Amino acid sequence: MKTAIVATLFLLSLVATPFYAHASEAEVLAFLKQYSDLEGDLDAQGQYIRDDRVWIARDRWAHGPDFMAWQEAQRDHRAKQTAGKGDAYHVQMESPIVRVYGDTAVASYLRRTQVLPVAGPIITQPPLWMTLVLVKEKGAWGIAHSHISPAYPQN
Repeated sequence: MKTAIVATLFLLSLVATPFYAHASEAEVLAFLKQYSDLEGDLDAQGQYIRDDRVWIARDRWAHGPDFMAWQEAQRDHRAKQTAGKGDAYHVQMESPIVRVYGDTAVASYLRRTQVLPVAGPIITQPPLWMTLVLVKEKGAWGIAHSHISPAYPQN
């Protein structure tokens, strides 16, 4: 009788336990690091962005053909200036705060970016506050919302 009760409780515990573990802050930070490391490679970064993403900086854009055309035009213009050789980027995330809510995460951090052009001096861009909302579907994270603000007053 005891064995049957133990077996029943064990089976009930399996049913009550989710079949997948929710994400951790470390998993989200690793995703963001991979995304940041792809700065300058629009096509590769696009794999990290959901089709329904909203992007807010000075303007608000829904991710889609118009937004991608805008980004691609910038990329193509820069490629003409550098004879097809792309600039290198160094992106640093400082003071990240990540909150995970099941299969949704909110990340906020200070982003510092240096552009290492093919020719010319290194360009240090003004620091930005980044807030990203990520959604995990079918085991993969995607950026659903990006909000970018200047970190310090700009002259």
